[in-house]
Amino acid sequence: MSAEQLSTLILDLYAARKDAKDYLDFFVNPDIEARLDKARTQIDKEMRRLSRGRSTTRISKVKAAIASITSLGAGVDADADILLHVIEQACEMPSRGFVKESLQRAFALLLERLVILADSAGMLSTYLPRIEQAIDSMSSNYFFRNQFKRLMRDTLAATLASRNL
Repeated sequence: MSAEQLSTLILDLYAARKDAKDYLDFFVNPDIEARLDKARTQIDKEMRRLSRGRSTTRISKVKAAIASITSLGAGVDADADILLHVIEQACEMPSRGFVKESLQRAFALLLERLVILADSAGMLSTYLPRIEQAIDSMSSNYFFRNQFKRLMRDTLAATLASRNL
């Protein structure tokens, strides 16, 4: 393609697709902190959704907020930071209300993803204390809270064992 055709294609793509527009905007102005703040706000809002003492968090919305950071290719630091934020918020959820078992398993998978990512980047020693603190600070007064805490601990231990750590 010629340079003119390529620029026309990029402009058409910019106008047609929101995700392409976001990526190209980030490419021109790579302000990752602003993007992280926006994603954190979306995650916090979603994870505080309650109805009659039960969490109504939609994991698809949480994963979309994570993807809004990971798809930018901003680096492992940004990816691990947003995943850690999700895990910390997930560990606070049981104190606000009941968390469905399927949602608990989804957060356990995100915890596993975070540990693998941090380990492969050589940053596990930075993130592991915060992960352990978030899990340890979970309230365990009721069975469902204790169940979630146990799931997160077991997932962390199994992931660390599978990575020979």
